[in-house]
This record gives sequence, C-alpha cells and structure tokens, in this order.
Amino acid sequence: MNPNMRTHIHHYLDGITDEKQQRELGDWIKQCPENAFFFAEEVALHNHLADIIQAHNEVACIAPAETVAMKSPFTWSRVWGPVGLVLAACLMLLLYSGIPRLNAAQEFQKLLDGSEKFPDRTYRIQSLDSHPDTPDEHRLPLDNAILHVRNPDKFVLIGTFPNGDKFQNGSDGERGWSIPPRGRVQTSNDPMRFRGALPGHHHGIPFVNLKMDLIQLREAYSIGFAGNHPNGWPGITLSKKSNEYRGPRNISIWYDRDSGVIQQMDFHGMPKARGGPDSLSVSLINTNPLGDSFFQHQSHHGADRIIQQEEFP
Repeated sequence: MNPNMRTHIHHYLDGITDEKQQRELGDWIKQCPENAFFFAEEVALHNHLADIIQAHNEVACIAPAETVAMKSPFTWSRVWGPVGLVLAACLMLLLYSGIPRLNAAQEFQKLLDGSEKFPDRTYRIQSLDSHPDTPDEHRLPLDNAILHVRNPDKFVLIGTFPNGDKFQNGSDGERGWSIPPRGRVQTSNDPMRFRGALPGHHHGIPFVNLKMDLIQLREAYSIGFAGNHPNGWPGITLSKKSNEYRGPRNISIWYDRDSGVIQQMDFHGMPKARGGPDSLSVSLINTNPLGDSFFQHQSHHGADRIIQQEEFP
C-alpha cells in the first residue's frame, strides 16, 4: 500500500488534512473496492479505539470535560466534508454490498492456482524504458521479443534485431540450444545452458517454471494491491523486502479474476549487471497448445545449418 495514503487517512481521522490531501485521499478511494474497504476498516478501528477510551474514562469516573478531551476528534458528521460523498459511498459498499474483504495473500494464492491451468503460454516482452536498451550482437534483444513456455522447463525465446535478423534461444527440457542469425547452431546437454537470455533468469522472474518462481517471489517480496488494469483485471503489487534478493525492485501483476491466470506482469528496477532494460512488461498473448517438436531447435532453422554440440559430464 502507498504509505502516503495511510498517512492521509490518519491525518483525515485526526482532522488535520488540507484540501490537497483530502483530494488525493478521495481519488485513491475511488480507484478500487479494496482501497474503499481499507479506509472503512481504518474508520471502524478508529471509532472502536475511541469507544474503548471513553468507556475506560467513564469507569474511572473521569469528569465529562476530560472525557471529551481524550476522545478522538473524529465524528461521523466530518465524513460529509470535501470527500464526503466518496467516503459515504465506500462505507455503504462495505456495509451493504456483500463483497468480502479481499486479502492480498489470498489473491496471490489465485495466481499459484492459475499457474497450472495452461501448460503452454506465449508472452510478448516490451521495454518500458523511455530510451530502450540498444542490444549488441552477442545479446538477444528483449524489446518486442516473443517468449513461448511450457511448464516446467521448456521455452523458446525469439528476439528481433533492428535490422530484422532473428536470434532464438530455447530448451526442450533435455537440451538447451541457441540459434544466432548466422553461423552455427549451438546445442548443449545442459538444458539450462542458454536460459541466461531470459530477462531476470537468475533473479526469480516468473516465466518458465511459473509456479515455483511465484513461490519464491512470495517469500522475497511484500504483497499489496494494485489498482485495476484498464482491461478490468485486478492487480497485485510486489515490493522487494531486502536488497539481498537480486530480483526487480517492484513488480505489478494483473490477472483474470475468475481463473487466476496472469495476463500481464511489469518489472521495475531490473538488475542490469549485463545490460538490458531497467523496466519491462510481459503480456500474455495466448495459451494455445504447442507441439513437443516446437521446443526442439530443428523446428526453428533450416536443415543446412551446422550444429555444434556441447557435452558436459
């Protein structure tokens, strides 16, 4: 959650917000039902604590004037202030809509469940940097690359250089392979050999083994709610707990509310030891089944290409 909003809520309940803070608070509440529920819970907690203080004072026979002084300055009449209509609507939503209070951890479990529904997935990767990274001839370009994956260990990553040349890396689960625009096709009995081209491969970004990568993210990141995507998908935000974890600084995930299938992932603050974009977006294109041969290198180059095989003990 945005810490500024928590501060705005506390200031509002204490009666010390200015017009700008009230406007920001109202806009934040309108973003999604989760924000409205959070605000309403804070109001309820605030009033409950005030009632406890008042009850304690009455038992201790404190004079009425002192009781009033200790009671919180919040009153329900203040709800009808500058953001009153929005707040009242949100409180009515909480009381009468019957929509359960969403829990970020419970919603994240939907992503874990949805990760197993489609074994084959195709994504489009796009750089979000204002100045996209300029790839060199030895590094596969990621902007507008296409990534095909099959749980748990098969993938095909297809990138295109500015001149139109394609560079492909992949694995069929038993052998890794790399197909440059020209020259020899490299294969290896290490299926992980060419997975380093995947963005954030060493940092737990959820691509190939989606469920396992999500489990790692759950341990290393704080989970919160994001506003809804323009397409209507609900969202979850992940903020890295410690710099000891080398993953992206922040991650936003939008998913189908019913199935839990992830539709889009945005990564910000990517590790850049070997270059590459600082921020990128990965969008699900389709979940069409891909044949077993699709993940073998022979399906992606001509029969005349020379094959260079690496064999590790």
